[in-house]
Amino acid sequence: MPRLFSIKNALFLIPSLALGIFIWQPSVAQDNELCSFAARWQGGQISRYTCTARVSGAEVKAYLESQSGIQLVSPLRLYSISLIPNDTYYSEQTSYLNQIRSYEAWDKPMSDSLRPVIAVLDTGIDINHPDLSPNIWFNPWEVPGDRIDQDQNGFVDDQYGWDFINNVPGGTPKLEEGWIELAVQHGTIVAGVAGAVGNNAQGVAGVAWKARLMPVRVLDSKGVGDTVTVARGIDYAIRNRADIINLSFVGSLSDPVLEDAIKRAYNAGILVVAAAGNEAAVGVDMNLVPQYPVCDDGPNGENFVIGVAAVDAADRLAGFSNYGSKCIDISAPGTDIYSTQYVNAAEPKLTKPYGGYWSGTSVAAPLVSGSLALLKSAYPTYSASQLRDILIASGDQIDSLNQQIYRGKLGRRLNLRQAFELAQSSNFSAKSPVIVAPLTGQAAYVSTYDISGEQLSRFLAYDPRFLKGVNVAAGDVDGDGQVEIVTAPRQGGGPHIRVWNLQGQLESQFMALPENFRGGLSLAVGDITGDKKADIVLGIGPGGSNLVGVYNTEGYRLHQFVPYDEKYVGGVNVAVGDLDADGFNEVVVAPAGTSRLPVRIYERTGVMRREFYAWPYTFRGGVNIAMGDTDGDGMAEIALGAGTGGGPQVRLFNRDGKLLQQFFAYDSKFRGGVNVAVGDLEGDGASEIITTPGTSGGPHVRAFNARGEVRTQFFVGDTKFRGGLTVGAFH
Repeated sequence: MPRLFSIKNALFLIPSLALGIFIWQPSVAQDNELCSFAARWQGGQISRYTCTARVSGAEVKAYLESQSGIQLVSPLRLYSISLIPNDTYYSEQTSYLNQIRSYEAWDKPMSDSLRPVIAVLDTGIDINHPDLSPNIWFNPWEVPGDRIDQDQNGFVDDQYGWDFINNVPGGTPKLEEGWIELAVQHGTIVAGVAGAVGNNAQGVAGVAWKARLMPVRVLDSKGVGDTVTVARGIDYAIRNRADIINLSFVGSLSDPVLEDAIKRAYNAGILVVAAAGNEAAVGVDMNLVPQYPVCDDGPNGENFVIGVAAVDAADRLAGFSNYGSKCIDISAPGTDIYSTQYVNAAEPKLTKPYGGYWSGTSVAAPLVSGSLALLKSAYPTYSASQLRDILIASGDQIDSLNQQIYRGKLGRRLNLRQAFELAQSSNFSAKSPVIVAPLTGQAAYVSTYDISGEQLSRFLAYDPRFLKGVNVAAGDVDGDGQVEIVTAPRQGGGPHIRVWNLQGQLESQFMALPENFRGGLSLAVGDITGDKKADIVLGIGPGGSNLVGVYNTEGYRLHQFVPYDEKYVGGVNVAVGDLDADGFNEVVVAPAGTSRLPVRIYERTGVMRREFYAWPYTFRGGVNIAMGDTDGDGMAEIALGAGTGGGPQVRLFNRDGKLLQQFFAYDSKFRGGVNVAVGDLEGDGASEIITTPGTSGGPHVRAFNARGEVRTQFFVGDTKFRGGLTVGAFH
């Protein structure tokens, strides 16, 4: 059968000038005339197909849908920028920044290391701009120019994002393809509104001074992209673990392929922020005439996209802004915005690094994206949905300031001060995330989830070629009031300890042993030295000396002891907790390998207090271990899980070695063992016992209370994976 389609480059729409306002808005007729389709394949690839002269769109669509391997087919849609230049000049940013109360939010304590990633899907960002370059996201795994995909993310040399218009590394603006000044500036303007460096004695201040800006070029230099470029850009942001995706553009027709990409971002715990779109004269009611992607919410009411309308300095709907209760979640200032601009010294029109004043929903959306990044930096344990709901609920009610026709269709107007007050009053911060990593057989990705199974973050802890598994623990190891995640390779990896913030940004690292050691390390986190900072407690894995060491974040060994006979080389698992509520943590150890050794409780000085057997003396498997206060009495309990070869039984003991509870976390016939962690997932002062299957088990996370009752359960990642998971939490 002859091919009925051909693959073409992106289609461009020529801008029109109307009433002194530049807008790019593909009409329904123009979209239909394209007769092009986007198709998503089972492997995740998104391709573009265009009709030939003698074949109708219906025939092409039917043919594509009949092909095995294609999951979804959608007519190709065009998307265009939503920014309007305005010749009214003001010399300060204070009008709109005061309007959203950003100054009061900037006074809140922030972590220097927690830097959420905003993926700016646009016409490109000037990565060399002095007010943006310190905040530009970069891929630390890539070596630029060597033509090798070091991190195996499918994009070679993508150190500073990706250009999906030309399919080349780097998300910077391009002039050689033809350009329009407004369009080529657009991405840099948007980036500056969201995340220009603040308090640096130059230029402008974005809302989130220390957010990282991921350049993803999905619109050309005339301001237009399509289904394929945008959907691919969203997948890139997902793959590279963005926290927020900003979409300051709009299209006029529904787009199943793009909606599917947005759903994937939502399921990955990413906040998607979209501009409402502009009209040349008066905005449209999107309850009647939906625009996309701003109206791309889920079929069952899931809030996939945070839709943003634009208001003026008096909180009235900007005349150009679209509106509608079905699509708009929040409003933000969108008139007379001053920001960073793309600079190219060879072009007379592109020599000013700052400019304005800009108006449009394009500049309202990044105010919301930057605000979400600021909130996430201050409250890293909040889930994406919690951050979204706080920002939406905390805004100022502006219905009374607007005409009756707009009431109920604008959301509340962004108010950062009130958002922080609401976040502070919420109890989310007391809740521990669930931290998981592969036990074996997958790249060393560490992921965090809330109690509902919503992903909070995901990051690569070690070289993507390392498949031997990662142990995880969590606690405030540097005394900054923020919880860190500590990782250690399992058997087969080196003694490379790494400390990360909850968003997956590396804070410190050290080698705990000689670099050639490959026995693996178990780890726990807790204050052993009494300095109010959690220490890193390491147990040597199989093949090494029978040793437990206590380290600080710089890798200095503070203390060590040998918990078992020196002849034992099967490895040691460790846990830390306060068993007697005296304010000092104990260290509890258990054999990691085949043995008949007991569980032992040690004072922080290394003096043994007590020992007991976790299972009958005949059991020779290893013992997995965790500690935490599971009943809210102020004293930690000891949770034990059988190692590989044992069943998925969990046992809970008190400080005297008395058995308090026991239960099977999974099918009693399973013999891969069970890994355990203890953390307060519900924020009620009583920690849950969190379990994951051991070797050969699926990615099934479960959490139980002290009575062995299930509190939550969910699957993570690829449900077909059978390499087992390690698990951690904080309490």
